[in-house]
Amino acid sequence: MRNKFLGFYIFLISPILSLYYGFNDLGNKHTKNVLWLFFIYFGYCFQVKSNYVGDARRYVQNFLDRQFLNEKTGDIISDIYLNSYNIEIVERIISNVVASFSSNYHILLMVYAIFYGYFLSRNLYYIYSKSTNHNFYINKWIVITLFFLIPIWFINGFDFYFATQIFLYAIIPYIYENKTRRLPLLILAPLTHFSFFFVIGVCLIYYFSQKLLQINLFKLFLMYLFSFAAIFLLDSITVASYFYNFIPDIFLYKFELYAFEKSGESLTGGRIFYLIEMFFYIFFNLLLIILYLKHKSIIHLNKEIKRLIVFTFLFTITINLFSNIHSFDRFFVINNWLVLFIYYLILNSSINNFQMKNYIKGFFYMRPILILIIAYQCIRTLFPVMGIGSTFSNVFIVNYFVEDDYVIGNLVEILDLGL
Repeated sequence: MRNKFLGFYIFLISPILSLYYGFNDLGNKHTKNVLWLFFIYFGYCFQVKSNYVGDARRYVQNFLDRQFLNEKTGDIISDIYLNSYNIEIVERIISNVVASFSSNYHILLMVYAIFYGYFLSRNLYYIYSKSTNHNFYINKWIVITLFFLIPIWFINGFDFYFATQIFLYAIIPYIYENKTRRLPLLILAPLTHFSFFFVIGVCLIYYFSQKLLQINLFKLFLMYLFSFAAIFLLDSITVASYFYNFIPDIFLYKFELYAFEKSGESLTGGRIFYLIEMFFYIFFNLLLIILYLKHKSIIHLNKEIKRLIVFTFLFTITINLFSNIHSFDRFFVINNWLVLFIYYLILNSSINNFQMKNYIKGFFYMRPILILIIAYQCIRTLFPVMGIGSTFSNVFIVNYFVEDDYVIGNLVEILDLGL
């Protein structure tokens, strides 16, 4: 019998090895806490250098500025009713609380990782728990890829990606198993990043389409296909102008900021990274189309997978309509995550060896893309913030490295070709 504390012992000796151990033993319910510990540790090791251009630079500067403010948490909450542009209060509350007892930005990012890592570790464990064969190596490949789609170092964009983790944690069990216990957490998503009120709108549409309309799946599929035209035919001003009168007042300031004032702003890292992410988005949606057309019998027999596909179609239609508004293309990653989860479920619902062999063959052709995703995330987002010494040390000596650690470098700036 395996020692349930083995992962924790490994973490104390080498946190980076505990990450390997965690992904290799996802079937163990204690492993999610080992992964959570590593995520917290990584948050503490996160490096924000003076030349770094990511959102974390803004978080750190606002955190340092709070050392000279006397803002109370209650004031931040009550400010929602006075100023609609202060709707995103979760990060501000966390920053304000941490600033009350520390001026070290590593502590701030560690606290980010406590919250972000909790939901991330639970989401990964939930996905893996739905496999029918924990020893099937493809399942581990897919879960690792899901991790790299929205990894721990995305605390760099804490507002949006923490809201993403909350959203997935709350909505997936509801769609897949009709479990409503986590749904109240959805209210935290728009309070973390305002754009998630669109996503809550999708959830409401999904609810009424299931309860009242009984929407035809094939008709929804056609709407899903036609929605991709919006990416190429609609500009942000046209879309924003049409929906402007439907936006609740509390979100109006932020919507105007992204839809009008930030329209046309240059993309971080140049267009080359946008094109790569668009390639991933197209790949995952082609995968969804193939899964739908090729496995209709499985989908119609499996109500859980069918509900998930209905929601993914609705979600993708919505983000396609708004994709040209500044920063809304970040929702592509949620679409990619949902599609890979659907693939995972269909893979694990195969009923005979012939089907399994076909899936293994299909995965063989998919694997280069999954490797490309992992490599891209390392180059684009991990290397600029990963402290080499601290990440590969342990909890006993990490402070020797963390305050002046070496990072591989910001390849975003190196590869900014202005394309």
